[in-house]
Amino acid sequence: MNFFKKIIRFFRSKIYPNYKISYSQSGEDLIISLLLKKLRIKNPTYLDIGTNDPIHINNTYLFYTRGCNGTCVEPDPSLIPLIKRWRPRDKCLNMGVTSEKSGQGNLYLMESSRLNTLSIPKTKSPENTKNILKIPIININDLLASLKQTPNLVSLDTEGLDFSILSEWNFDKFKPEVICTETVNHSKDGSKKDSSSIKNLLEKKGYSLYADTYINSIFVKSDF
Repeated sequence: MNFFKKIIRFFRSKIYPNYKISYSQSGEDLIISLLLKKLRIKNPTYLDIGTNDPIHINNTYLFYTRGCNGTCVEPDPSLIPLIKRWRPRDKCLNMGVTSEKSGQGNLYLMESSRLNTLSIPKTKSPENTKNILKIPIININDLLASLKQTPNLVSLDTEGLDFSILSEWNFDKFKPEVICTETVNHSKDGSKKDSSSIKNLLEKKGYSLYADTYINSIFVKSDF
């Protein structure tokens, strides 16, 4: 964040003391912040899978600004310097996360980096792919095992692989308090429709739906 933005936000906070800043697409970080406060988790750790931009439309940057830290995982190597620049306290991993065996995989670079994906779903056209990169991929449970502890918050945005990753996830061993994941499906005509598959899966794994922005859904451990 540059100097002038900091000045603007400083004076805005003085004029509007109740003004709350969100870096997420639809205020997900503020919703999660309230939820974590209710859970009495003051300094949450996080795992940001599919970080992309480290600030803009990001579900974990708000917590970074509050002194928290975690792990950012981004498959696109061109975005890694940006993440390291703005999130120096965070661990930054340049790899893709899948439900498959750890090894090598293809990253399909789309016109917008936010649409980069490890697999081309039926709703996306291969003709829109700018390039294909060979990148390291890691199984979700291998990734979780490499962390010092299970994070309190997981933000998951893998452009089509969220359900398969959550299906492979060993929740008996790794169970974060809060999961924020994309649950909207994009059809060929551009319309959007909420998917119930992730909701049904996570409910069976001991989670309850806390909030839904019609883009992302926020789940919390049911025993809370």
